[in-house]
Amino acid sequence: MEQRKRYLFTNRDLMRLIAPLIVEQILAVTVGMADTMMVSSAGEAATSGVSLVDMINNLIINAKKNVQPGGILKLCLMDENGELHFSVYNQGCLIPKENIKKIWEKFYRDNRSAYRGSGLGLAIVAQVLSMQKLNYGVKNLADGVQFYFSIPTVK
Repeated sequence: MEQRKRYLFTNRDLMRLIAPLIVEQILAVTVGMADTMMVSSAGEAATSGVSLVDMINNLIINAKKNVQPGGILKLCLMDENGELHFSVYNQGCLIPKENIKKIWEKFYRDNRSAYRGSGLGLAIVAQVLSMQKLNYGVKNLADGVQFYFSIPTVK
């Protein structure tokens, strides 16, 4: 008697699993190509815009990974006195005063943090904002940490 092999997934199941991954990769490549074309045609202004978007994503991801379980994650954007003020707040552990300046350095990681990143995220944020000569920083609040930066607006 011939015994048939039993597979965990049918071909149809595999296609349903793989198809979204393929679509995601196609979209990622398309967005990357659009970014490249925008930067090559618009020059430095587009590069600054792409860097700014990446930097905001970095701040949000960092805050999300450091918010305490069940804690608050708050994004704020205000237009005031000719500047756009952006801040991201995460409820959780405060940054020790002696580490406030260190967090902007390449490869710095806080040993107390539950999240173990590469130590490059905030260094990239600092570099992008410094290159644009923008005001930025971090401050400990009563029950969490707030990162912020400001961009001049054009009327």
